[in-house]
Amino acid sequence: MHVAHTAYASWGARLGSALLDALIAAPGYGFGLILADATGSPVTVDPNTYAVRGGPDDRYLVVGVLITLLIWCLNLSRQGVTGSSLGQRVFGVRIVRRESGRPPGRGLALGHYAAHLLDLPWLLGFLWPLWDRESQTFADKLCGTIVLTIRQPGAHAR
Repeated sequence: MHVAHTAYASWGARLGSALLDALIAAPGYGFGLILADATGSPVTVDPNTYAVRGGPDDRYLVVGVLITLLIWCLNLSRQGVTGSSLGQRVFGVRIVRRESGRPPGRGLALGHYAAHLLDLPWLLGFLWPLWDRESQTFADKLCGTIVLTIRQPGAHAR
């Protein structure tokens, strides 16, 4: 499958794809919450000490977190191999190595994601594409990647 580059991806498309990727992984945790509630014991409160006993079985919350991590890892692996996570695919964006135009690979995709943790304190790195000439975040700059808008050949004819 040939992918054609039309432009650097917009900030809105990048944000939308990140939110969609988070939503794709979220049901794993929701499943853990449902299991925890379903397998928990009734809640009782001691009227003298106000000590609370019972409630959800927290072990299943761990199951939910593990399912969420598995979904996230599979999606990140997909991004490394194809250049697009599921959310990025829906929003028509692709991350590539700046020098070669090739997908980043699994290791660099993980490094790119980890580099986004540097953006969290002030969110400046996430906003940087709004005024950057190549629409790069700090993670893109550190990892030597760019995010492009893609289209499938023949898609304009539909």
